Amino acid sequence: MDEKKKWFREEIEKYHTKLNSSDLIDETYYRRNHINYELICYINHIVACYYSNNFETMALFYLRSKKILDSHRGNAIEQKYRRIIDDYLSVIYKFLNTKDAVGFSNVISILMNK
Repeated sequence: MDEKKKWFREEIEKYHTKLNSSDLIDETYYRRNHINYELICYINHIVACYYSNNFETMALFYLRSKKILDSHRGNAIEQKYRRIIDDYLSVIYKFLNTKDAVGFSNVISILMNK
């Protein structure tokens, strides 16, 4: 495995051990009526898509997550969780824009134009 792929794998998987940590998010976040439920689901879909190599769908959930974070609903997210999510999505963005992810670069731009 080349160094770039190894770095992405290690970096992404490091976040996967944190994203659902009980020190980071309260169990109420998993209730469907919680304001952050949708975001939590999108983030967890990104994790699942990563492990199943479904990178185009992963990009879709990346875009949905960013949309929530950029909206007024993003203000309701606790800062500690938001920092982790922002950092995680930054790594995911870089990963999706490598040729290693899906065989073509800039998958985000492609999805935005669908």
